[in-house]
Amino acid sequence: GEKGRAQRNAALQLIRDYFESKRRYGIVYFGDDDNGYHVQLFSELRKIKRFGTFPVAFVGGSTYERCNVNETTGLVEGMHVLWAPERKFALDMAAFGFHSSLLRRKNMAKKTPKFMDTVRKGNSESRFVKQLIQDITELEPLAQNCTRVYAYHVKSSDGNQTEMPPEDALAEEIIMGL
Repeated sequence: GEKGRAQRNAALQLIRDYFESKRRYGIVYFGDDDNGYHVQLFSELRKIKRFGTFPVAFVGGSTYERCNVNETTGLVEGMHVLWAPERKFALDMAAFGFHSSLLRRKNMAKKTPKFMDTVRKGNSESRFVKQLIQDITELEPLAQNCTRVYAYHVKSSDGNQTEMPPEDALAEEIIMGL
């Protein structure tokens, strides 16, 4: 199966159990040991009502991936990604967070949102997100309409460390490119 699938599913079950028993809800975000985060990301996560998204740098062979936001409506209308742009939800694992209430289902025994073990490599995020929301317009664009980068990959898929510029230079360089 895909790296981390079992751990994410175990975490989702713990979250469901906790929130069901305590009747308290919060935001779910899958942090990863090969990512770097700007402290502002955590303020952005607090803004999520249902399902939020934001840009991620140094992913999928590009400088950044992000959603395209219609300036008039404020709705997400597409994704700026290089790898498999045809995916319904072309999001990196580090590019989204969601309200834990989305894990609740009326028929939870039949359809519990989880990461599937039969998914083609690189498609697990899209398949998971499809279980939580139905349409790209349901994505809430965070980080100033997806124009600021607060999450980035610091290790490449081949295991090599990415050389990171100073924090201010990173933010400026990527913001200028959006």
